[in-house]
Amino acid sequence: MKTPLKIILLAAAIIIVMNGCSAQKRAERRVRRAVVECPELVQLKAHPIEGTVTAPAFADMAHVPLAPVLRRDTIYAATTHGTVIVSLDRPDSTLRVGFVAAPREMHYHDTVSFAQVVLPPSDQQPKPLHVLNSISLWLCGIGLGMALCFWLSKKLSLYKRR
Repeated sequence: MKTPLKIILLAAAIIIVMNGCSAQKRAERRVRRAVVECPELVQLKAHPIEGTVTAPAFADMAHVPLAPVLRRDTIYAATTHGTVIVSLDRPDSTLRVGFVAAPREMHYHDTVSFAQVVLPPSDQQPKPLHVLNSISLWLCGIGLGMALCFWLSKKLSLYKRR
């Protein structure tokens, strides 16, 4: 009973350690530490945001002649903000007036400020990543993982024999 519990705890610890630290979190910590040690590296930048928003126009007014309306014609009167539609309904002699608004463009302008870390130019060239080191570490990790799997399978098979 103790062996499976140890194996489960070991596997849980491995999973926690593998998920505990990502490259992005390490980079964020290093940048925060660099800003604390050298605050002159931080510069405030401003990024302007501009855009156009289309919204319907408001009500408008138009002059419509009454004679064509009385002849039961539909009159369309264009204005700067849209079109006015006037018609007379035959059965009950009701006057219908409608307005179709034309879209209107509005200009939106804003500025977003943010802090940016700027590193001064350095004379040192970055060291190239050696491919052999990467491959050897990768193979070592695979070997350790396979050894752990074999060890766990051996322990579980010994546990089943008892």
